[in-house]
Amino acid sequence: MPEDLRPRLPEHDVLVRFLTERPALPLRDAAKLLGWPWRRLRQQAREEDALLPGDRVAWHEVAFWLLRVWPRAALLRQLGPASDLIPRELHLMRVQWQLPVYLVRAMEAQARLQRAARHGADVQEHVADVLHLAIDDKTVALFRNDAGFMAAYDYPETTDGDT
Repeated sequence: MPEDLRPRLPEHDVLVRFLTERPALPLRDAAKLLGWPWRRLRQQAREEDALLPGDRVAWHEVAFWLLRVWPRAALLRQLGPASDLIPRELHLMRVQWQLPVYLVRAMEAQARLQRAARHGADVQEHVADVLHLAIDDKTVALFRNDAGFMAAYDYPETTDGDT
């Protein structure tokens, strides 16, 4: 895809306003924030029963998709000092593990296959998603009283003002 047609990461002020005010967004504004065609977002919102009256999308749905489609490192960089608007435990930490070669190759291949749906996402993003889904209920129960863990695990939580 030519560079001028690629979706652009939302501007700092747009991200801060979205994460601070937590508005339900008109479909076209949400699509722009996500770098998606608005018709694609409408279809996704309908499939997930997330389309609100007046062609709006709930904040928590847009926030969930935002973290799925944009690389987290890029979002955090774009937010800069305002990155604390995203729970601290959703921020990144470097790890050094040794894994079997076939697993690394498979994760890299799967990440490449998903790049069309995720703007510039890499193997780190893919592995983070896989590992999130691997957390079982017993493990979550161990962290029930850990506010930092739960804020990241449940993010974006639904709030009363989220309509």
